[in-house]
Amino acid sequence: IDKNDFAIVSNKKEDCIFFSIINLTSSKILLDSECLPDNKGIDLNGVGGAVIILDENIYLSVGAPENQSEKIRNLAQLKSSIFGKIIKISKKNLLNSKEHDLKYSIFSYGHRNPQGMVEVNNNIFSTEHGPMGGDEINLIQANKNYGWPLKSYGVRYIFFKGDTGKSFKYNKKIDNYKGPIYSFVPSVAVSSLSECPKNLKNYYPENICLMFLTLRAKSLFVVLINEENLSVQNIQQIFIGERLRHFAVNSKIKTFFDDNSFFISADGQGNAKILKLTFLNFR
Repeated sequence: IDKNDFAIVSNKKEDCIFFSIINLTSSKILLDSECLPDNKGIDLNGVGGAVIILDENIYLSVGAPENQSEKIRNLAQLKSSIFGKIIKISKKNLLNSKEHDLKYSIFSYGHRNPQGMVEVNNNIFSTEHGPMGGDEINLIQANKNYGWPLKSYGVRYIFFKGDTGKSFKYNKKIDNYKGPIYSFVPSVAVSSLSECPKNLKNYYPENICLMFLTLRAKSLFVVLINEENLSVQNIQQIFIGERLRHFAVNSKIKTFFDDNSFFISADGQGNAKILKLTFLNFR
């Protein structure tokens, strides 16, 4: 952003586990989160970290990185906590912030682990890991509550000691609640989210065309969304056979396309690689 590089870094200091937003160019720590309330029930893979730029603002997802911790899980519903939120930061504040002085606002809350985010026609979409089942595609809107942990289409894990496999479904009214536009049961382990390349978008001119990567399902998914009511019309799974992590992005944090080709990272035990993909044939 304006020739500055930024990073989100997890930290530990004495009994405090937290994360920081750092300006790598100036070596300034712009923000430290509060300490997580449970030092044992943490999975820092759940911090999220998806980011987009829209107009003069940055939108950053911050998950509630729990490993079966009710204390961390419940932060997603607390407006006083940064965890379990999508936050909004102005570019001006990000670039001009002094040490530990970054100002932000909470754009949406009730998130578990949103790892993908993309903007299309001023609509913000995200992909979010559920618990055991319940991965989500969400339409992100200001001040909406996405329900975690009060409601999910997934269930509590059954292979950890003390877990019950019971539902998170909550029958009482949830203030400002907005449910997913699609939920996967069982989970596919969603990761990054992107707009489609031009040749695929042109094949579906009446839809918003998105694609997202998955870890567990080892697939790329193409999602067609109705432009008028923003509902999911079709999802197609394309099996790749690798744990797919990130789309390569350009300096504006948008997917980098080489004509209609794009690049994705795949991870595995000693088998990390970069794949180049192109859609050549359609129905």
